[in-house]
Amino acid sequence: MTRTEIITRLCEMVADIAELREKLTDADWRLDAALKDVSVRLQMAMHDMEKGGEE
Repeated sequence: MTRTEIITRLCEMVADIAELREKLTDADWRLDAALKDVSVRLQMAMHDMEKGGEE
């Protein structure tokens, strides 16, 4: 898998997580927090990969 394919897949995963978070109720706040954490980590990984590609 190329760097571009990985970044594209990570973007798709972040979008999927955002969609899941929109469907949660207030009672699912723990799951929402966990999904937000995963999303942030994926975005950090994307940023690191993009930054590595520029160097």
